[in-house]
Amino acid sequence: MVFDIKKRETLRKRLEGYLNEYREFYSEYALDEIEENFLNPYRPIRDSSDVLNQIYAYLGIFDVEKDNAYDIFIKLIKSRMNIHCNLLEVGCGYYPSLALRMLRHQKRGSITAIDPLLVKEDFEGIKVIKTRLSKNFDITPYDMLYGLYPCDATLDMIELASDYDKDLCILACDCYETLDGELDDMNEWIKYIKEYIMSCNPKGRVYKIEKIKSLKVPLITMRKSTK
Repeated sequence: MVFDIKKRETLRKRLEGYLNEYREFYSEYALDEIEENFLNPYRPIRDSSDVLNQIYAYLGIFDVEKDNAYDIFIKLIKSRMNIHCNLLEVGCGYYPSLALRMLRHQKRGSITAIDPLLVKEDFEGIKVIKTRLSKNFDITPYDMLYGLYPCDATLDMIELASDYDKDLCILACDCYETLDGELDDMNEWIKYIKEYIMSCNPKGRVYKIEKIKSLKVPLITMRKSTK
């Protein structure tokens, strides 16, 4: 969607208000991304970085522009997994906009979001944890882990979900992280992820990797064992 000049000016002022409050938490790289690509008319909203996605959702842009990564991801999760349980979102970023948006769809259960970059630690309706997910993190209280573009946390999420026998849903980013660095090709990375899952996946757990054409990245789902 292309916003008219008046609407763009209004959104730009609201962005300035947001940054006046939280600028100190953002890296120079993230601030450059915001400055250079906020409402970039040459980049579809759907293809925005997650730094911008968090702000777009906060500003209400996703309530107008429905073709966005958050609503696409939530639709994918809802059609494949049970979200009415205790959820842990990994890599929520500076502002947990995806978790707050997921809350609109959840009828029962809870949502906790984790990220070391969080701008604050109190949000209505969700819990947040200002730290980085690691293999030592106790996910016993949660029924499912999920993440949108969790980057280098992807492998830890897979291993933790397998160790604790939890449901998992990840919309992967296109950096294609491995234990030895990044891969350039999606198909090679999917092959790597399949081997990684099999190396830590107990019997009875079902997994699936799908290519999501609209976002040009893979979706990984894993389910609790049926035992």
